[in-house]
Amino acid sequence: MSIEKAPGRVFKISSIRNRGLVNRADLKERLKSVVNMDLGRADGAKMHEHLACIEQIKEIILRRRPSCITFDIFDTVVWRPARAPHHIFLGLGRELRAKCLLSPFIEPAAFAEARRAAETRARVKKTARGEIWEVTLDEIYQELEACIAGPRSAAIEVEVEFERRNTYLDPIIANLIAWISSQDLKIAYVSDTYFSALHILRLLEGKLPVEVRAEDIFVSCERHVDKGRGLLASVVDEFGFSPAAIMHIGDSHEADYLGAERIGAFPIFLRQFKDIDRERTYLENQLAAVLGYDWSSDDLQVGIDPLRRHVSFAARGHIHSPSLASDLAFATVGPVLTGFVEWIVRRATKLGIEKLFCLTREGLFLSELINLYAEHTGARVFAAPFLSSRAVTYPTLFQNCDADEFKTFFFSRRTPLTLRSFFARIGAPELTSEFPALLRDLPLRSGSEETDAIIRTLSSSNKFRSPIQSWALRQRASFKRYVDAMAGALELRRDEETIGLVDLGWTTKSQRVLENALKEVGCNNPTVGLYLATDNNAKDEIARGTLSQGFLVSCGLPRNVSDIILRCKEIFEQVCSADVGSVKGYGPQGQVLFSHNSTHPAQSLFLRDLRNGVRQFLKSYLVLRDDPHYRAAPTSLANMEVALQILLGRLTVLPTDAELAEIGTWNHEENNGSETAEQICDLYFRELVRYGTADQLNHLPAYWLFGLMKHDRPHMFEKLLLKSAGFHMPCNERFCAARMYLTASTGEELDLPADYFISADGRAISYASFFTMTSMELEWVNLGPDPSVYVDKILVSVRNCQSGEGRRYIIMRPIAIASNAPEDENGRIIAHENSRSSIQLPALEGPHEVSVILCLSTH
Repeated sequence: MSIEKAPGRVFKISSIRNRGLVNRADLKERLKSVVNMDLGRADGAKMHEHLACIEQIKEIILRRRPSCITFDIFDTVVWRPARAPHHIFLGLGRELRAKCLLSPFIEPAAFAEARRAAETRARVKKTARGEIWEVTLDEIYQELEACIAGPRSAAIEVEVEFERRNTYLDPIIANLIAWISSQDLKIAYVSDTYFSALHILRLLEGKLPVEVRAEDIFVSCERHVDKGRGLLASVVDEFGFSPAAIMHIGDSHEADYLGAERIGAFPIFLRQFKDIDRERTYLENQLAAVLGYDWSSDDLQVGIDPLRRHVSFAARGHIHSPSLASDLAFATVGPVLTGFVEWIVRRATKLGIEKLFCLTREGLFLSELINLYAEHTGARVFAAPFLSSRAVTYPTLFQNCDADEFKTFFFSRRTPLTLRSFFARIGAPELTSEFPALLRDLPLRSGSEETDAIIRTLSSSNKFRSPIQSWALRQRASFKRYVDAMAGALELRRDEETIGLVDLGWTTKSQRVLENALKEVGCNNPTVGLYLATDNNAKDEIARGTLSQGFLVSCGLPRNVSDIILRCKEIFEQVCSADVGSVKGYGPQGQVLFSHNSTHPAQSLFLRDLRNGVRQFLKSYLVLRDDPHYRAAPTSLANMEVALQILLGRLTVLPTDAELAEIGTWNHEENNGSETAEQICDLYFRELVRYGTADQLNHLPAYWLFGLMKHDRPHMFEKLLLKSAGFHMPCNERFCAARMYLTASTGEELDLPADYFISADGRAISYASFFTMTSMELEWVNLGPDPSVYVDKILVSVRNCQSGEGRRYIIMRPIAIASNAPEDENGRIIAHENSRSSIQLPALEGPHEVSVILCLSTH
């Protein structure tokens, strides 16, 4: 087996069929001293053989001792892979077409809609005649005669057979029925359905662990009454039991729970997933519509809802206490990560890769999940956390100290370096004085002429190149100690064995940097990246020879999905991150050294509960997948890419209010070996999103832009969401000119453009950013044509370029820091056309990067 890395270069991948892995416990023990922490399983999520839901129901049965137990059929005894029953009609239309039973003038998609309409028409006709509205399959197909090219009975036969093939036995109910049968209790089956008892018998044939007879099946279309109005009473009449001796189990609150109570039977309510988590299901439907996905399509008829329901019941039971961390784990994070882990193990096995390096702090949790899956399934794959950060890998880039190396190092950061901080980092602070004072603390940003000039100077002079290369050598030596320690612990075969690099993903640039860093320290093993998602930048890395694959999104494709669900990807990084600081270096024996952990206690507690919920999900999923009743069903999460795209996007794009309130308070740091952290939903950005235009906000460097806008500006949120999905959205914005004149205490003056665009809701921002060495006074001149606009708030962001410390100010009463400006009763500045407003900025001493934003409104 081989993988082509670049034209003319083929890297061999070793076969693992005839070799076993080192004992997993031994590997974990060896890694413990390198990683500097225990890699054992966490408490609170043991692999269990018993299903919690079954144990709960068994306890109720043993306590109440009923004589007869009745089961609802659809979504209780058997389940369909579709989100709603009518979603399977598209497949039914294709089946009829394949058997030449569909009119040539009718397409399968049209039949699917006609099939729904025919059922409604048949019910309306019966109701108009004063009859019960339950209909038979024959009555439905009488309404479809124009669509059918052949005998009605043949079309009915196709639908029954299609349903039989596309319904699957619920593994929890199957085990429960087997146990009930062993207790010598009577079992019956009831359903509100257009299928006859004989049809149902065919659907259940060969699926249940016990024999089923037609006389044990009670259906509404034959008994002319539904469960809510007394179908269960037919069981009482048929078998002679008292209502109190009957226990009914079903998924509908109205039909099953209340229907049983009405006749005096004892109900057990097994909710469908849409009832377990109504809000998230609703939001998933919304996002699917924006992405252009149809739940009746083949890609989404994969059983994601029944699977989540079964796993939740297996792990938590059908009755459990609500918890945001647990609910988020079972509805979203658990399915996405379990599908990702399953895909990784399959891909690694197919490619012959047995050693996986799970990168950065997320690798601690991902490696644990991969090993749980691999150990349970017998896969010859072992995952180890490879703890690195930009702070330890990017310095190894410096070989020739050319312009490209400097750009990669400087521009890969959210918080920019300065010459002073860079030279301090390499241990040569005296070199700072070689540059003019105005450049020493200037933020090094892409697109800046000053930065380009600095890079040219650094890359062309040995005075700078030599100490930088010496520093890079020291960094490589430190990194080599860690790589050697990891290779020794894993018994890695140098230069021979292919390593799988696992991460959540995005640009994959870090993979290239890591590959180069590994080569520089003598580790020439070929690598393959396995990622949850990779964005549009990954194609450039592949063109440069980096091998990578994305699970849900690969190289930014599908484009509309990538542009939306990866817009706020840091949120998923947060829920997967370990409770440790960023890696800042390695010790003498290669042990990992962490920086200060900026996670606050409440965040740590929530993440612990969330990770335990994900562990429970994975383990219960594995137990269910071992069940013989589940093996034939389409229940592999690794095959549910489209459904998992929706789940991931739902969290990052359409969070619930509870998720936004919880996760929005978390701190996020940029994994650069520093202690710099920002709150995900910073109050500063929350004010900003209330005033910016869609285009301005689309480029806003906020971690959770969609979450902020959903909460603080919902009408603009919808516009931005559609814009991100590729829809052309009319601007409806008015241009207004403005200037900001800045005067330093030294007398230096700056004249900056501060033009603004007024959105349809009458809001706008006028802003400017600048670098200063001293305090500044600001005069804002409104040149817009409106008779007047109001300065509602003023936002000021200040970052000390020497210390890196940042402060943000929200001025709720602008008049408090303004002079020579009229005000209204709320303390807002009234700015007429050509008016000038003087604004006092915070006192500053030394080099600072400053941003001033005036939040404007027209009313």
